Amino acid sequence: MTSEANFKLFETKHVLRILVFLHLCGPKSKSDIYRAVSTNPRMASKLDLMESSGLVTRRPMEKGSRKEIYDLTPSGESCAAMFCRMEEAAGVPVSELRSDFISLKSAVCSKF
Repeated sequence: MTSEANFKLFETKHVLRILVFLHLCGPKSKSDIYRAVSTNPRMASKLDLMESSGLVTRRPMEKGSRKEIYDLTPSGESCAAMFCRMEEAAGVPVSELRSDFISLKSAVCSKF
């Protein structure tokens, strides 16, 4: 992926929130991501784009299951951690980012 394509990916609405959500809350299903981040109908295509860019992976929830779990790749984890550090440097503690997913969106964040 070119540098320009990487910038465009990170400028795409909800991509950073998905990265931070998975970073703070661990592997989640598509429906968990929708509930916590956005119910935008284009979320599936954003997850596909993030997967093709090497930021997330998906795997079956259980053997033989059609439901899938999304998780960060090492690159996705690195990007999410860097963004969280940038937020903290700007005065937004990670605990506040995490509380957004717990109290305002859903109770699906239980990694920490």
